[in-house]
Amino acid sequence: MQVEQLEQEVAVLQQALIDKQEQEASMLQVLCAPVFSSVYFCPNSARAGPKSY
Repeated sequence: MQVEQLEQEVAVLQQALIDKQEQEASMLQVLCAPVFSSVYFCPNSARAGPKSY
Protein backbone atom coordinates (compact mmCIF):
# COMPACT_ATOMS: atom_id res chain seq x y z
CA MET A 1 0.00 0.00 0.00
CA GLN A 2 2.82 2.41 0.83
CA VAL A 3 4.47 1.96 -2.58
CA GLU A 4 1.21 2.67 -4.42
CA GLN A 5 0.65 5.79 -2.34
CA LEU A 6 4.16 7.06 -3.10
CA GLU A 7 3.70 6.32 -6.80
CA GLN A 8 0.47 8.32 -6.76
CA GLU A 9 2.21 11.24 -5.02
CA VAL A 10 5.01 11.12 -7.60
CA ALA A 11 2.45 11.20 -10.42
CA VAL A 12 0.72 14.22 -8.85
CA LEU A 13 4.03 16.05 -8.43
CA GLN A 14 5.09 15.25 -11.99
CA GLN A 15 1.82 16.67 -13.31
CA ALA A 16 2.25 19.78 -11.16
CA LEU A 17 5.75 20.25 -12.59
CA ILE A 18 4.46 19.85 -16.15
CA ASP A 19 1.71 22.40 -15.46
CA LYS A 20 4.23 24.89 -14.04
CA GLN A 21 6.55 24.43 -17.02
CA GLU A 22 3.67 25.06 -19.43
CA GLN A 23 2.67 28.14 -17.44
CA GLU A 24 6.25 29.43 -17.54
CA ALA A 25 6.46 28.86 -21.30
CA SER A 26 3.23 30.82 -21.80
CA MET A 27 4.50 33.69 -19.67
CA LEU A 28 7.77 33.80 -21.59
CA GLN A 29 5.85 33.96 -24.88
CA VAL A 30 4.02 37.01 -23.56
CA LEU A 31 7.21 38.61 -22.25
CA CYS A 32 9.03 38.02 -25.53
CA ALA A 33 6.20 39.34 -27.67
CA PRO A 34 6.93 42.50 -29.64
CA VAL A 35 6.31 45.58 -27.54
CA PHE A 36 7.02 47.96 -30.39
CA SER A 37 7.41 47.20 -34.05
CA SER A 38 11.16 46.53 -33.85
CA VAL A 39 11.98 46.24 -30.13
CA TYR A 40 11.62 43.11 -28.05
CA PHE A 41 11.93 42.71 -24.31
CA CYS A 42 12.95 39.13 -23.63
CA PRO A 43 14.39 37.76 -20.37
CA ASN A 44 16.77 35.50 -22.30
CA SER A 45 18.57 38.38 -23.97
CA ALA A 46 21.12 40.61 -22.28
CA ARG A 47 19.28 43.71 -23.46
CA ALA A 48 16.34 44.73 -25.57
CA GLY A 49 17.29 45.35 -29.13
CA PRO A 50 16.02 45.57 -32.65
CA LYS A 51 14.57 42.50 -34.24
CA SER A 52 17.11 40.82 -36.50
CA TYR A 53 16.36 38.63 -39.47
